[in-house]
Amino acid sequence: MSNYTNPEDRAESRDRELKKTLGFWQVMFFAFSSIVGSGWLFSALYASSTVGPASIISWLLGFVLILFLTLVYAELSGMLPKSGAIVRYPHYTHGGLSSFLVAWAYILGAATTPAIEGEAITQYLSSIFPSLTSNGYLTIWGFLLVAVMTVIFFLMNYYSVYLVGKFTEAIGWLKIVIPLTTALLVFTLYFHTSNFTNLPGGFLPYGASSVVLALPTSGIIFSFIGFRQGLEYGGEVKQAQRNVPLGTIAGMLLGAFVYILLQLAFIGGVDWKAISTSPGNWAALSSTVLSNGPFYELLKLSSVPALVAFSVILFVMAVASPLPNVAVYMGTTARAFYGSAAAGNLPSSFLSLSKRKIPYVGLIASLILGIVYTIPYPTWVYIAEFGTLSVVITYIVAGPSLLTLRRVAPDARRPFRLPGAVLISALAFIGAYLIVYWATFSFLWGVFAAVMLGFPFFLIYTSSNRYGVSRRYALTIGIPYWVVLIAATYFLVYQRIIVPYNSTSGAGLPISLQYVWPFVVYIALMVALTFGGIWLIRGRANEEGRIHMRAGLWMLVVLFSAVILSYIGQFGVFKTPIVPFPYDTILAALVSLGLFVWSVRSGFKTNELEVALKTSSADQAGS
Repeated sequence: MSNYTNPEDRAESRDRELKKTLGFWQVMFFAFSSIVGSGWLFSALYASSTVGPASIISWLLGFVLILFLTLVYAELSGMLPKSGAIVRYPHYTHGGLSSFLVAWAYILGAATTPAIEGEAITQYLSSIFPSLTSNGYLTIWGFLLVAVMTVIFFLMNYYSVYLVGKFTEAIGWLKIVIPLTTALLVFTLYFHTSNFTNLPGGFLPYGASSVVLALPTSGIIFSFIGFRQGLEYGGEVKQAQRNVPLGTIAGMLLGAFVYILLQLAFIGGVDWKAISTSPGNWAALSSTVLSNGPFYELLKLSSVPALVAFSVILFVMAVASPLPNVAVYMGTTARAFYGSAAAGNLPSSFLSLSKRKIPYVGLIASLILGIVYTIPYPTWVYIAEFGTLSVVITYIVAGPSLLTLRRVAPDARRPFRLPGAVLISALAFIGAYLIVYWATFSFLWGVFAAVMLGFPFFLIYTSSNRYGVSRRYALTIGIPYWVVLIAATYFLVYQRIIVPYNSTSGAGLPISLQYVWPFVVYIALMVALTFGGIWLIRGRANEEGRIHMRAGLWMLVVLFSAVILSYIGQFGVFKTPIVPFPYDTILAALVSLGLFVWSVRSGFKTNELEVALKTSSADQAGS
């Protein structure tokens, strides 16, 4: 009999040791506070710069797409509340390959958030302390400030998850009051209705494609994906089967309400004379003084006494608002490491708990990653986009996991049972896929390469530890894969495509063999290496390993298809897209629908799921 269930067996015993100290309000505020983190400080500005007044449509569309995912995870979390849930669910239903890819991408994305929130605080503080930033980049003083904040919240997480919950709840109430008061004051004292329709370009100055472009690139999706935070602490929540799904949904709805009001207030609050910009030039907003702190500068420039006075309160809140997210996301990343170890994709040491029952090994890893991520990115919007894309990739598996669980575990208790599950699961899958596609090739190529960089770890670690493959044999495949991936990405994509594209300042490249052949060769190389590697490893794997790898092939196709469609579509590198909008989006939706059907059919009842279901049944019987 395979020993592949051992990591989950040990994880279940560790799950029982976790302290259940969180309740409904903490779960709700984990979700709400993570949604209304640094996003409310900057995303209204970047959305307006990308779309203009129609950015309100972008927020509504983003809300609907992420709501589908929220509802899917509500059923999953009610059925199996787990710490490290996001990376454990795909393992229960689709095995080791899909869960490894999800875990790798999720850790890449989640670990960026402490840096994102720290940079947001630093950008606001730079209005008073200009030495913190220089030309949009953190100075050494700015970097040290972010690093100190990260260490402080590491210590808070290490001490007690209960303390993190209470801190988040306390700041969360302020994050309801201050943003809503800001919007109300602008509506009543400084609102310019002419900004919506009476300016050059009108309501939709940059075309319909800008509405979807804004979702992944301006902080909208980055903000909304904060809904997941309560899910990641599921094993530490009292009455988790009730409190996790209800708290998650409540936090999502409240966050969306706040953002839509803030976006309306920002559009109406822009005074073109005060910022010395020609009326209707929305794209220029991100290069004005508003980029230092959109709402703070908006109120300060208004010359309305009540607004100027309130700007001081808003500034203090702008600094305090992202702080809980640094703490929560650091804990989230730690639990992602914990969940990966539970799936057998990381050493069991990541399941170790401190005396206070905290997964401390993953917490230390998240501290290191949080500091490292601060170094390479210039401003909030760039690192937010990288984090958004990496995390949204992981949400693609949610719908297939739900429908697989409906099929293989029909009698399991589901406190929240999603109506219209097939339709909503399909929409959640398609929506997540489209968000990744809309992110533009100029960002997606890097995320694709970063995710694929983890693939050899699966071959070398997971396949040898769990599927009976010789470590030496796996190394002969994994190491050449890294060498070719890095070299091909740099020389064929970055040097041959991205550098020339960047030199056009976004205007786009002409369709030419000069820019086509490098991409074709790159994709051909990576397809051959990736699927060839899987084929070779499967030939040496045990029966369970072969099943797990076959069940996860669709996830690899998701990654390759998204980057190929991004290259040829509206959001690619060409001045005249090969497939223009909206046909590109229709094509991407159809491709994702086919992948959704494949993913659902690939699901099966893993040994890990059987262990989790037995434990869940025992917990229910004992409660």
